[in-house]
Amino acid sequence: MGNRNPFRHSIDSRTGYLYWGDIGPDAGKADPNRGPSGMGEYDRREKRGFGGWPYTRGYNEAYNDFDFAAETSWRKFDPEHLVTIRPTIRD
Repeated sequence: MGNRNPFRHSIDSRTGYLYWGDIGPDAGKADPNRGPSGMGEYDRREKRGFGGWPYTRGYNEAYNDFDFAAETSWRKFDPEHLVTIRPTIRD
């Protein structure tokens, strides 16, 4: 679900699939009030689309929703029901 710091993009010439590496946040260890530890991962996209911000890492380990103004952690995002808000595109 989305990218944070994508690198090493590659397209498979046979399938047309896009592959890339993605580096997670700088968290040295997991925090139950914020989310998983920082980790890199490799991703694959089979068709175009808007992925939104990454709400999970690794094996769908969810981040907490966080109110930065109030510095308060909320519930974790549900990896099985993630919602991507698509930007409005005008011709």
